[in-house]
Amino acid sequence: MNTLNQLFNEPQTFHRVRTWPGGLPGAAFLVAVTFILAGCVPRASAQISTVVFQDDFSANTIDPAKYQPDAPFFEGGLGDIHAVAGSGVMKFVGTTSQQWWSGGTLRIVPTFNATEDTPVTTSIDRVAEAGVGTASRSALWILNETKDKYVLFADVRGEGGWHYNRKIDETGDVPTGSGTDIAAFNGGTFDDGLLHRMQMVANGQTVKLILDGIVGVEVKFPFSKVIFEFGSYARANNDTADTTWDNLKIETNLKTVVVFSDDFSSNSIPAAKYQADAPFFEGGLGDIHAVAGNGVMKFVGTTTQQWWSGGTLRIVPTFTATEETPVAIAVDRVAEAGVGTASRSALWILNETKDKYVLFADVRGEGGWHYNRKIDETGDVPTGSGTDIAAFNGGTFDDGGLHKMQIVANGQTVKLILDGIVGTEVKFPFSKI
Repeated sequence: MNTLNQLFNEPQTFHRVRTWPGGLPGAAFLVAVTFILAGCVPRASAQISTVVFQDDFSANTIDPAKYQPDAPFFEGGLGDIHAVAGSGVMKFVGTTSQQWWSGGTLRIVPTFNATEDTPVTTSIDRVAEAGVGTASRSALWILNETKDKYVLFADVRGEGGWHYNRKIDETGDVPTGSGTDIAAFNGGTFDDGLLHRMQMVANGQTVKLILDGIVGVEVKFPFSKVIFEFGSYARANNDTADTTWDNLKIETNLKTVVVFSDDFSSNSIPAAKYQADAPFFEGGLGDIHAVAGNGVMKFVGTTTQQWWSGGTLRIVPTFTATEETPVAIAVDRVAEAGVGTASRSALWILNETKDKYVLFADVRGEGGWHYNRKIDETGDVPTGSGTDIAAFNGGTFDDGGLHKMQIVANGQTVKLILDGIVGTEVKFPFSKI
């Protein structure tokens, strides 16, 4: 099934999406490529993420445009716990001089808008928790805009490991102390004080707390405007904080709306959906064409005059891709079985006038997965084998079998994705596609 996903950001912008000619540009001798259009299920949990804040701390500084020192009120303790940037990480160190639970954080300066249609995810590597004394904690906070409501997700060393505290002034709150145990994170290596990836996903109604990709709990947090902070706390007099962080990322997760989908089960080529085409590539001639049947779409035929003759189906609707409303196409390339010197399975994105393009292809006989680009700028390789996509070398990528191809366009760039792996992102500055 070939699916085009139109994404929508919250109320202000709802754009449409545009055409994706998908097909194959020819083969030397016989071409046999099979596609099934398959992608996101309508209104399911499919999403495309846009990174809106990111820091690997390699600058070894605390940029005031990005971070402000803070310490959300917890139990009122005093101390000198603070952030120190260096060695490509962010570390929090210091001592509690007046108990209980003094701490220090960095507040991320931008605020974020989390809704059910555009949830916000923050994720960060908690590299190490090495506090000394009765107890310490690695702390990841989400707060409302006025900072009087919060969920605190923490590894509470000395008091039972991974817990959360919540204050929203409702039943179930545990605003201070060790907090509420997260049973999913008990046992195993969770309490080793070492590297773990912490995540929060907020949607304006709830927040999910996730560790190493495992959802531990989802709790009510009914706030759309949210603030994120991270840091460290130490419990009693003379307890020390020592928490190391790295690789912070905040993403908005745009839910997808399927605007075009086909599993080819009709075993036909409806003219309202598809038009036969063959974007100009190298000018070869032949009879390569689409054949519908057995629930798939197959392209077969022969090049009679080289080089690289081909045939495609152009998807009839056109679409608009923007940074606020990116567009994605996904298709199952079921098989590439061309015979001769070389053939390719090809998925195209073109501008409205069809004279600029990115062609994503499995180039059998000439090195596997490549892309060709023509936007009349440096870096173009408009013909030939194209530019190698190193991420798709080796393994089973070159087996000629089932692989899901995806292109994600945002009006500025396109990402080329295979089996869920982003291979490359290249400039393609066209909204009408």
